[in-house]
Amino acid sequence: MRRTFPPSRTGPTPPPYRRTVALLGALLLALAGLLGLTQVAGVASADASDYTQSVTQLNATQAQISFTPTTAALYVDVHYLVNSANQLNFRMTNSAGTWTRTVSSLTTGTVLEYWFTYEKSGPQYDTPHFTYTQGGGGTGGSVVTPTFSPAGGTYTSAQTVTFADATAGASIRYTRDGSTPTATSTLYSGPISVAATTTVKAIAFKSGLTDSAVATAIYTIGTSAGCPVQSDTPNFGSNVHIFDPTMSSATIQAQLDAQFAQMKDTNTAQFSENRVADLYKPGTYSVQHNVGFYTSVAGLGQNPDDVTINGDVTVDAFNASDAGNATQNFWRSAENLAINPSSGSNRWAVAQAAPFRRIDVHGGLQLFPASYGWASGGYVADTKVSGQAASVSQQQWYTRDSSLGSWAGGVWNMVFSGTTGAPANTFPNPPETTLATTPVSRDVPYLYIDGTGKYRVFLPSLRTNASGPSWASGSTPGSSLPMSQFYVVKAGDTAATINAALSQGCNLFVTPGVYHLNQTLNVTKANTTVLGIGYPTFVPDNGVNAMQVADVDGVRLKGLLFDAGTTNSAALLTVGPAGSSASHAADPTTVQDVFFRIGGEFAGKATTSLIVNSNNTVIRPHLGLAGRPRQRGHGRLDDQHGGQRSDRQRRQRRGDRAVRRALPEVRSDLERSERQDDLLPERDAVRRAQPGRMEQLGRSQRLRRLQGGRGRHHPRGVGARQLLLLQRQPGGEQLPRIRGAEHLRCEVPRRPDRVARRRGHHHPRDQRHGGDHPRQHHSQQCRRLPVRR
Repeated sequence: MRRTFPPSRTGPTPPPYRRTVALLGALLLALAGLLGLTQVAGVASADASDYTQSVTQLNATQAQISFTPTTAALYVDVHYLVNSANQLNFRMTNSAGTWTRTVSSLTTGTVLEYWFTYEKSGPQYDTPHFTYTQGGGGTGGSVVTPTFSPAGGTYTSAQTVTFADATAGASIRYTRDGSTPTATSTLYSGPISVAATTTVKAIAFKSGLTDSAVATAIYTIGTSAGCPVQSDTPNFGSNVHIFDPTMSSATIQAQLDAQFAQMKDTNTAQFSENRVADLYKPGTYSVQHNVGFYTSVAGLGQNPDDVTINGDVTVDAFNASDAGNATQNFWRSAENLAINPSSGSNRWAVAQAAPFRRIDVHGGLQLFPASYGWASGGYVADTKVSGQAASVSQQQWYTRDSSLGSWAGGVWNMVFSGTTGAPANTFPNPPETTLATTPVSRDVPYLYIDGTGKYRVFLPSLRTNASGPSWASGSTPGSSLPMSQFYVVKAGDTAATINAALSQGCNLFVTPGVYHLNQTLNVTKANTTVLGIGYPTFVPDNGVNAMQVADVDGVRLKGLLFDAGTTNSAALLTVGPAGSSASHAADPTTVQDVFFRIGGEFAGKATTSLIVNSNNTVIRPHLGLAGRPRQRGHGRLDDQHGGQRSDRQRRQRRGDRAVRRALPEVRSDLERSERQDDLLPERDAVRRAQPGRMEQLGRSQRLRRLQGGRGRHHPRGVGARQLLLLQRQPGGEQLPRIRGAEHLRCEVPRRPDRVARRRGHHHPRDQRHGGDHPRQHHSQQCRRLPVRR
């Protein structure tokens, strides 16, 4: 607190040499001030129009100091002296916009000298000093301003309003037409009913005291408090498909097939602006649901078994161009339904940014493609698998708060927490890390339909030391909100319309689409939920930050993709301002299934993807931080990559860095984009230049190399451009010039006795056979060749 001493305070006289130093210091400061070298610190003087103030005698020994700011203040402090001594400082108490402090132990004739420090839109200000004499003879004695209960605001129905005044014996007069009340206005004698939008004003009187200030309250009747009323059965827009069990299976399947044909191809769909969500109302469906890019599949029941799919909700290495490699299967999700797999096991072969949540699998779960090719990481949570969950060629995985019949496989890192049926903790061989419980978790909010056909959003409760699915005992503990409290963001919305909804107290339900932001989205109110489906994408333009969350309790962010714009943003998402210190342990902010991409559809730029300043924040995002989603830097904060990095991973990362240093221009190309259609001219050039060599390669290996396949055949992250440069032509001729990059000439041993196995690199089918595959790989030695201009 600030302490101010009276001007008359005296102290010891400084010695002469100190007085000289002080005088020189004062002169230097004055000179610096003239040159603009100093910044005056302190508190600004208040403007008289900023506030009204008064002191009211409550009884023979007490008086109440009141302060009413014109602009709402975060705090008001009062400082006072009793008979010019013993300064006291207090934070005043706010009541309906009027700040008060009661002073006790007064007697008739006691003089208070008092003044205020208050906040206004950030800065703080000091008022002049005032005086008050208990029992009369001073200035400032007046009646306290009346208060209203409930306070003015927006209500859905009529309100019964009560007036009160802290000055004993005061009378209150009021008006209901917005006019200023006087001594002849209606006398308040009991609660009044406000059934329509009304402006109420009141003033208080008491003989011997100054009349109170006029109190004003505006009551808006007919819409909800805070967020304007939204529909409980909203129109979610054309990118959300809602299926009903009364629809024929053929009709639903035709819709799914048409959609998948548009969303499956890696070359055309991975960086497109197509976004879609498929929602199933409670019931049973016989369909085969292949899940493509930017697609969310979800049931609309309150519990997973309310929606049953007799068939599959599946991801595989769908495209011939992927050659059985699933390492580009990003940006898709499934949650809140039950699956009776058509062949006994459901397949979910993904490569991160593809959560599989809150699902009851009546059978097995295969996390690898049908070809046994590579897949690169994923996440299961709040799920039950009655059969075996098998990773096989899946490279890394995190399973949380789930139940498995059994688990098979492990390549790099397999992490389990709070999962029954998980394997023992055996890292690094096999590379499996297991925790009995999850210390702190909270499952994601989700959309469902209640028994009356209205949409609601369920908010699961916080869990500590959790094990198994949250719904294992019947229903997930938690609460729900009606859709009337959610603003539905869809095509046509801008940053301004979204911010307006947030400022009114609305939650956000963000439908599939790409939303360009010319201003930062500000989440300022506690317990705000921002729920996205179908990978809605926020793109900050003109260098703004995409979203900022205040240091408040209970904010939930789920199902969003932040894609950096072409002008650099300082941060894509910030949770809490710098210096945040409040505890949110009882009701933390959660960031779940939130994805970040720098260099996807756009040549994006951002200094930082995610900044977290708030305490106790629960973070479960997947982070995509490079030109192509699987490029270096892609990972999760606690939904993947548990345990330490293996020797094999370190070798592959070293190989990745070595190739990038050797090929700087190729590296630059890759960081801008790695779209597969860019490779077609180069692939054709290699086919023309070395047809014999192309025929010698096996089909799947050839396609993997040409299409930038990644995995055990070469250092992790090495794409098609590097591999094309590293291939040898018959007769020692050099490859055609590719995008100005330097060439490496490679010599491949031709004698069988010189064939060497590359350490640690096994064929993808090794996992199926339980050991090393007889296939061996040629070692290569390369040297840099001059650049041809």
